[in-house]
Amino acid sequence: EGKIVDFLGDSITEGVGVKDRENNRYDNRIKKQCNLKAAYNYGISGTRIAHQRKPSEKPRYDLCFCGRAYDLNPKADVVVVYGGINDYIHGDAPFGEIGDTTPQTFCGGVEFLMSLLEELYPNAQKVFMTPARMQYDTMNDELPSQRDMKYSDAKPVIEYVKIIEQTGKKH
Repeated sequence: EGKIVDFLGDSITEGVGVKDRENNRYDNRIKKQCNLKAAYNYGISGTRIAHQRKPSEKPRYDLCFCGRAYDLNPKADVVVVYGGINDYIHGDAPFGEIGDTTPQTFCGGVEFLMSLLEELYPNAQKVFMTPARMQYDTMNDELPSQRDMKYSDAKPVIEYVKIIEQTGKKH
């Protein structure tokens, strides 16, 4: 109650497909239900945590979470990050491995983002929500995305979830 919350994310955070965003987008619902002082939405559809190697059709889609973290409200009491599903579906960065520290891989992007948020917003509570279960098009939880742009080390969505959880525990 009375807190300022920043929401960083992709299409879900932006509210794509939500009728009446003012009343039904999840950040606005939380604002009302928790009587927040302010809720700032930094959702951009199609974006990923990690950098994109090859530019997308729309440059806006290449504004990765790591770069956008610098633009959050510095007075936020809480920073909520909801992403990773686009890294899984169509991100072309390699998956990488634990120990990577740059946004050039998914693993490194998660580490970089969590470290950066600690540095830029040391007093804010950080909340990372993991990607939801995947049943879309020909994709599901058990298979890596088969999209043409995917790097050869692509993993099932649960592996993206595990990296966010493991890195979160470290931080």
